[in-house]
Amino acid sequence: MNLLLLNDTYFGSTIEEAGVQVLRVGPGEDNDVVVDPDYDDISEAIAKLPFKPDAILQVDSINRHIFFHGLEKIRAPRAFYAIDAPINEFWQQDFAHFWDQVWVDQPETVDHWRKQGITWANWLPLAADRSTFFPPNDSEERDLDVVFVGTMDYERRPKRSAILHRLRRIADVTLVDGGGTRSVGSDDVANYYRRAKIVLNELLFDGINLRTFEAMACGAVLLTEQGRGEDRLFGDNRELVTFNAQNLETVVQELLDDPEKMQQVGNSAAEVIRTTHSIQHRARKVLRELAGLKIRDARDNDEARARYEWGKWMASWKWEHLREHRHRAAEWLVDRFHLLDPGRQTVFLEGVGQAEQARDYLKQMLQDGIASPTLKPALASLALSIGDDTTAREALELGEVDRMTLHLATGERLLSLEQDLTPGFNRMHAPRSAWTAFEHFSVVHSMDETSKEALEGLDKVLMQHRSPEFMLPLWQRYHSRSPKNEEIERLLVRRAKAGYFIPSIAKRKPRDTRANVQAMPQATRTRTVHIQRRRAAG
Repeated sequence: MNLLLLNDTYFGSTIEEAGVQVLRVGPGEDNDVVVDPDYDDISEAIAKLPFKPDAILQVDSINRHIFFHGLEKIRAPRAFYAIDAPINEFWQQDFAHFWDQVWVDQPETVDHWRKQGITWANWLPLAADRSTFFPPNDSEERDLDVVFVGTMDYERRPKRSAILHRLRRIADVTLVDGGGTRSVGSDDVANYYRRAKIVLNELLFDGINLRTFEAMACGAVLLTEQGRGEDRLFGDNRELVTFNAQNLETVVQELLDDPEKMQQVGNSAAEVIRTTHSIQHRARKVLRELAGLKIRDARDNDEARARYEWGKWMASWKWEHLREHRHRAAEWLVDRFHLLDPGRQTVFLEGVGQAEQARDYLKQMLQDGIASPTLKPALASLALSIGDDTTAREALELGEVDRMTLHLATGERLLSLEQDLTPGFNRMHAPRSAWTAFEHFSVVHSMDETSKEALEGLDKVLMQHRSPEFMLPLWQRYHSRSPKNEEIERLLVRRAKAGYFIPSIAKRKPRDTRANVQAMPQATRTRTVHIQRRRAAG
């Protein structure tokens, strides 16, 4: 097989080692053909070479998402591996229509896509590269109690900071802090995992991340939060150990006091990775399926291409480096506007600077009786963006209410439609007709931090996504303004506990009704036991 391999930083040399003839193309110097994806036509670069691909595989990357210009001109079956699906679904789901086969790293995302008609999507879990991640030899000692590899940022990852703060009280904790960098310095990280008794795995979203496989491959005990998805592949107290907000210290202390159990779990973990979850296992599966892959009839029609361009256009609102792709996608879509559904048409018009036309378009659709539950909140969002509060009131069927109330009502309407939040993507700077409930509640909170309705809306959204830790400072500020409110105090304590913080109520003096909830002493928020400046995983 002649395989055109695009933007691969995951499979490495594994596919070539399987005897496949590979041509690597991408922006990095490690590629056989180096292209600038913003401007170069990849089909022209390939045409100059004596290489005719039998199949095309593009692998998404964590650090920098790449879209290739001219790929649609190459006539061969093509497949895409979607990485970090929970935070990229907002563009990957549309992008998937361009491909004959899509592998996705999280099973819940696959389930959702297949329900939406993307039947060519399948689950392909991440895996460990065992040339780097492997157990220590018999003479090497595990001399580190608890290791965490990842970026420390109290504002962005408060739960992570809280968990590590609690662990430091009972064990030595080694932190390999990436300083904001999500790239993995694989050799250094693997050495830490081989020295670790326990490796902490803290998750921003549900799913099975790369750290899981790599730490287990090194024979460390992976300590991961209960109920986040690993049970799809691994057994608790068999190949890994889980914890929750109530039993964190107990679980860790019992492990440290039981070296035999730690060795047993670590050995089982390393063995299951060796036999089932290595990069070689994934590469063999990919190559088997690529060998039999056929071109889908629908992949090259205008509707599929419109979804593909739409996916790129939406991704460009999150990542500034994709601005050139936004312009190119817009040029293609503007001549095929009719291929977009009404909701996308509205967002597109607003995104290309025609917000008033988009508003009028939505109003006309409602007058024509088009039944779509999303049209009214989209119209309200759009009208608010251009200062047309009258239209927003009409869309929401409200009387003379102020702008804050309109944002709250729009947020509640979107929340009822399960358009609550886009994980990993704050849409504040994207077209407002594409906003979710989160953005509307955030606007109200920015206008008035004392708005209980805004806080309750944000609380609903974040609790649905299992992120209570982000509500804690907001409720804490609110409580400081109304210290006599025991209902808020109880809510604050619940959110603190759910977010792994340790709340403590300040003792009240006689006749003193003020209450204070401290989740973490300020002085310990950024203190670490060992800080090694390495390029580390997020």
